[in-house]
Amino acid sequence: MHSKIRTPALLALAGAAIIALAAPQLAGAASSYPNPSDARSFGTTDGGWHSSTSFAGLCIPAVNCPTVTNEYVADGGTGGQGDGYLRTRIGSLLGVGATSRGIYTSPAFTYTGANGAQPSSLTFGVARRSTLGQLLAVASNSADYSVDLVDITQGGNAASVIDNEPIGDQNSWVAKSVSVAPGSLTLGDQYRVRITSEFETGVQVVPGGSVGYDDVVLSATGDGGGNPGGGQHSLRHRIRDGIGAAHLTRHGLTFKARCPGAVRPHKCAMKLSARLSKKGHRITNTRKARLGAAKHRRIRLHLKHRYAKRAHHRKRIWIKANVRVGHRHAHVVKSVRIVKH
Repeated sequence: MHSKIRTPALLALAGAAIIALAAPQLAGAASSYPNPSDARSFGTTDGGWHSSTSFAGLCIPAVNCPTVTNEYVADGGTGGQGDGYLRTRIGSLLGVGATSRGIYTSPAFTYTGANGAQPSSLTFGVARRSTLGQLLAVASNSADYSVDLVDITQGGNAASVIDNEPIGDQNSWVAKSVSVAPGSLTLGDQYRVRITSEFETGVQVVPGGSVGYDDVVLSATGDGGGNPGGGQHSLRHRIRDGIGAAHLTRHGLTFKARCPGAVRPHKCAMKLSARLSKKGHRITNTRKARLGAAKHRRIRLHLKHRYAKRAHHRKRIWIKANVRVGHRHAHVVKSVRIVKH
């Protein structure tokens, strides 16, 4: 009797254990930026954020236009007492028409998607509160904020996340979340989050005020992962995007090839050649190249003599790339524009 009662119970416990063990593997992958965690929550420090100011118009700061001060406040964040946040204050002054900005820039972080894979969802969140009621009550005054994701690897190119949205007068914390296109960021590149508070003031007396920011986080989620470069389709797509226009001379073709940053810690072992049509014969030699993650190289292919005349009459040509990344292979054929010299 005891064995019959115990058996179903043991089976139930075993089943629960299997589900518990499997759950982490079935759960979607997720990553948060910037790092460390204090750079998102500002719980005990400013998380390594840097601040600056800028001014425009007929403006001499602290003389005829309001001062702007950026500071870390150790208390009063979204978590209440003992939880910090970032604050930008604008001073009170009689001046001229001017634009004053307070700028916060996060520490640099390497964007690796959702645990190394291209995310299925990418969102940016920030909480803010302000004491700008008196400033905004004056005619011609305004206060807006913008958020950009700055790609350091690509020379500072900025992707706008929030563009000149009114700050308003909000005494309690308000959370905002916006969707970001997953393909707009490059896996393996280094980024910074940049928050800009912009104040437009006229010639009247400018009442002071402030705006605070907390819980700044870029969240990448996926279906699971860790595959370098994402799925097979994602890997092919990124390799295809890294192949540039072909420069044609009497001797051959030169074009740029890039290895996606998402393949880290692996590299791209490439074999590249050119064709007149997608499934046509090879009209050049095959060039081998080994590129590190997020690296690019100019590839030069020698044009076979019997195809030279036909190639010079074309506006586009096909580049074929056979790429090995670790134990994975990707085959890409891309039509590119011909630039003649």
